Amino acid sequence: MLYEDLKNEVYEALKTKPKEWRDGQFVFNYIDQKYDVARIAQFEHGIDCFYDNSCINEFIAKCCEVINEYELG
Repeated sequence: MLYEDLKNEVYEALKTKPKEWRDGQFVFNYIDQKYDVARIAQFEHGIDCFYDNSCINEFIAKCCEVINEYELG
């Protein structure tokens, strides 16, 4: 999976976010539900966009790396 593809997918899905949710909260939950790698990026790599929206792109990039590792491994 390419970073830009995942980023575009997530940002497109972000348009459906409940307005009471933070962007990072939605991104975390979306990736966790669809790819099951959000907690790996959060706990093993220390990147947490759930509470910090400024980490969203870094979080997506790390999740993309993890997804690709699982596909190859």
